[in-house]
Amino acid sequence: MNNEASTKYAAVPERLYILHDDVIRYVGGTLNIGPGSFKPQEVKGWLEDYVARTRTNISKSQSKEENGMISGPTECGS
Repeated sequence: MNNEASTKYAAVPERLYILHDDVIRYVGGTLNIGPGSFKPQEVKGWLEDYVARTRTNISKSQSKEENGMISGPTECGS
């Protein structure tokens, strides 16, 4: 069996969503409803941008820590 019927007539989602920390971060197809708004490349681009922003923020935080701009937890004496 080559599953030809399933390949030809499979359902395709009409919208893609990205959820992060219980917040909707991306909604695909907000302007056009229907199969024409299903754009996985758009989702891929959003995810790549998000990863790049996250890495940049982590690098900035690490740099500040290394330069002593952010102090870690301190011990409190009595």
